[in-house]
Amino acid sequence: MSTQNDTYVTESHPTIQPSDDDKPGERELGTARLYTSQDAKPKVLPCRKIHFALTQRVKDELETLVKRGILVPIKEPTPWFSLMAIVEKSNGSLRLCIDPKPLNEALQREHFKLPTFDDVLPAFNKAKVFTKQDIKEAFSHIKLDEESSKLTTMITPYGRFRWTRLPFG
Repeated sequence: MSTQNDTYVTESHPTIQPSDDDKPGERELGTARLYTSQDAKPKVLPCRKIHFALTQRVKDELETLVKRGILVPIKEPTPWFSLMAIVEKSNGSLRLCIDPKPLNEALQREHFKLPTFDDVLPAFNKAKVFTKQDIKEAFSHIKLDEESSKLTTMITPYGRFRWTRLPFG
């Protein structure tokens, strides 16, 4: 839903116009590297069953993600297999996610303090214009390096796939 102010901003600043050519995952915000603890033992989880009513929709979504290069079918052995999670979005479409509980437990975390609202508020004391930004499929804009991509292998009834972009989950 566009407001009068939204229209003013996009007409006044054509460089921020959304483009029909922009597809989620095609613009890169950088490459992520996942690090696991050295004492972590890789886990291979069994495939989760999918309700019959969702099978074709899941196949279609997997195919779409493969065509877009977000998922890659994988045949060679990998030490980690995570489960696939299926979420129905409010618009009725499906979001395929990884359920990486064992992997999350093995990942080493980067330690830094995220700024709070009170931390950043003084920087806005002379601001006159405020905007909001909604990045569609934001995680898919962050590429994974090859080794990290193999850590995100997920098992489905239709084969194993690894994420080439930072997955939801």
